[in-house]
Amino acid sequence: MIGDYTNNQIFSHFDSFHYENSYEEKREEEEKRLQELADLQNAQSGKRKQRLVKFLSHSRHVLKKTLSITNFIHTGKKETFISRMPMELLVHIVGFLEYSDIWNVMLVCKEWRAIAQDEFLWKIIYQNYFVYYPNREAFAHQRKTQKDLHWRDIFRYDYIKETKWSSDVYKESYLHGHTGTVWTMLYDDENGLIYTGSFDKTTKVWDLKKRKCLYTLYGHSYPVQCLDVDNGFMVTGSLDNSLRLWDLGKRQCHSIVSTKAHNFDVFCLQMSGGLIASGSSDSTVKLWRVDDLINSEESLNDRMDRGEPQVNMQPLQTFKHNSCVTCLQMTGDRLMSGGSDKVVRVWDLNAQKESNVLVGHDEGIRCLQFNENILVTGSNDTTVKLWDLRIKHGAYSSLRTQGSIRCLQWEGTSLITGSNDQVVRWWNLNTGASVELFQSESSVSCLKFKDNMLMCGLSDSKIQILKFV
Repeated sequence: MIGDYTNNQIFSHFDSFHYENSYEEKREEEEKRLQELADLQNAQSGKRKQRLVKFLSHSRHVLKKTLSITNFIHTGKKETFISRMPMELLVHIVGFLEYSDIWNVMLVCKEWRAIAQDEFLWKIIYQNYFVYYPNREAFAHQRKTQKDLHWRDIFRYDYIKETKWSSDVYKESYLHGHTGTVWTMLYDDENGLIYTGSFDKTTKVWDLKKRKCLYTLYGHSYPVQCLDVDNGFMVTGSLDNSLRLWDLGKRQCHSIVSTKAHNFDVFCLQMSGGLIASGSSDSTVKLWRVDDLINSEESLNDRMDRGEPQVNMQPLQTFKHNSCVTCLQMTGDRLMSGGSDKVVRVWDLNAQKESNVLVGHDEGIRCLQFNENILVTGSNDTTVKLWDLRIKHGAYSSLRTQGSIRCLQWEGTSLITGSNDQVVRWWNLNTGASVELFQSESSVSCLKFKDNMLMCGLSDSKIQILKFV
């Protein structure tokens, strides 16, 4: 009994003990938990993928809308914002860049290269570099002929010229023949001729290429102080108070306009279309109409051979300064004259009266040149003044040297001056930069330049020629 009970108790106890199934249950629970974790991870991974796909899809949509520089959608063809903007606007924007940056723009892409090679763009760049700003409006309306170069080539040509002025490297030569100060000079670029008047009372015509005098004109009894050439004729003014007209084809004096054109020496003059304007130490500017003299087939020698007396012409008009008239220029219906009274007087040739007076110099004015809206004057007060003629009484800016200004010439933005300190200087009118080209061994009385060729008349009777390279 005892044994049966014990066995029953043992089996009964064993039956009631759950140990034999605990391992299986835990494994099932673990597998279930791992499965749930895997399901959760899969679910989270799926959500992340969904979010990523959604994000990328949205980003693509945003990029398509906001980054319109390049569009690859649908067509597969590149389309830049350049093609969507007006060419005129793009050219205007690029026109603000420095010229050196334009070359870099050409390397960006084909579209930018086309813009950087635009004809009008290079006209803007040329204007910004080589047109003094008061004249830019007039320049903008200029048109080229079919024979003209591309504006890019014109810019390159003038830029090379400008860099040569500051190179300090030049070839030097001299013309010898005068025996006194060379007071006045004119250069004929088309025919390669130089015309000079001297203290030795003569006028000479030179061949620049051959560097020799072609012929000499005699007739004045005192130094020749001024001359001009127009349509095969030359007019000269002298300290002998006379005006002479020369036939350059026949190499002789054609006629004497007047033996007493002024009460004192003829200091400056200009001839244009049969009209001569002359200025004198007698404080006057006179106009002379010489069409009949030019059209006459008879020369001064012909009339003298017949014993005809000299008949002096009467001036067409006389204008008054308060002192010696030292320089003048006539263009169209406007004439400007400067003198020892320190002012520039503007004359209306149609109305035959003074239309303006420009005041600003502290001493007498020795030389002037005007074009369009710009007047440049040089004075004994050692300054060059740049006048904006669009303003009634002439707003101006000043460039200062160490000596009194004796002569000047300007073209585009290049100005060259000669002063009594024997220094010849080049200026850039837009930037105000200047370079001392050279210092002469004697005083510079007159000068002319063309491209990078500079010609100076000196007080030691020589003509100095410098070719900047």
